[in-house]
Amino acid sequence: MRAIRLVRLIRLLHGQGHRPVDTLCQELDVSRRTVFRDLKTLEEAGLPCRFDRADQTYVLDRKSFLPPLQLETDEALALLTLIRKAIHPQITPGYEAALTAAMKIESTLPRDLVKHCGRLLEGMNMRYWHLSDLQSADQSLAKLQTASAEHRIVDIQYDSYYEQCGIQTRLHVYSLTFVHRGWYAIGYSETHAEVRTFKIERMVAVHLLDESFEPKEDFDIDEYFGNAWQMIRGEQAYQVVVHFSRKVADNVEEVVWHKTQSTRYLEDGRLEFEVNVDGLNEISWWILGYGKEAVVQQPQRLRELIASHAKAALAAYSDDVPDMDRKNA
Repeated sequence: MRAIRLVRLIRLLHGQGHRPVDTLCQELDVSRRTVFRDLKTLEEAGLPCRFDRADQTYVLDRKSFLPPLQLETDEALALLTLIRKAIHPQITPGYEAALTAAMKIESTLPRDLVKHCGRLLEGMNMRYWHLSDLQSADQSLAKLQTASAEHRIVDIQYDSYYEQCGIQTRLHVYSLTFVHRGWYAIGYSETHAEVRTFKIERMVAVHLLDESFEPKEDFDIDEYFGNAWQMIRGEQAYQVVVHFSRKVADNVEEVVWHKTQSTRYLEDGRLEFEVNVDGLNEISWWILGYGKEAVVQQPQRLRELIASHAKAALAAYSDDVPDMDRKNA
């Protein structure tokens, strides 16, 4: 809400200008104290407001703005959609800086155009699935960006989920990539003597070193992930065929889950889903999410893996009294 209020404050001071504090209070529906705090925030963000003592009003210093952009309505709408809806603290690196830049850009647009596009955006919302906390790793990400751009080695302390312990390694950062729900650093780990993937939020400490590394010119992020279902590439390739019931067939068919997928409806209304993947673990969890509505046809190894997970889940529910109920009994 504060971000929205700051954008409104910029529009008021830039589009119409020379606004007394009491008028700003009424326009924004906030106290004088809040207005003064917001004016200070704009000044700290590089948008100084000039106070005119003659008529006791505030106006933005136009010298700090870019010339108005000549945008078509559809271009402005697309830009404002990104500014107001897509900048997200858990996705956007340097969120605060991005928000400030977005406010500056919006303030350069013609007021009537912003108002028109604003009406079109009022009923539009973007809801993100559960994401990692990027803000807690902002400083680490900034160092890793520098390391990648300048080919400098970073020394990291890492809470490894795979190794179930804390590790330390010197990392040559090849790529910073957002996958599924979080940001990852991909590069050569000197400790492991191979290219590895590290989740940035699990980095306990990141130290940018003065030592440099020779960039791997032939590194390709698509080749690195291969045909992994999401991001964990297995050692073997499989052709997977799954039949989905009529109940969920349309839901599965309307989404592009993987770059190699193909689908076709069977005569009875079920959907045959075929995909080529490197490794089975990740896709097995996706299939299990559909319960009895999904039946693996091949490979046999995946059928056995799904059955094993299902039996283990059934065993976990076989007791008459859950563990929590026993403790509370």
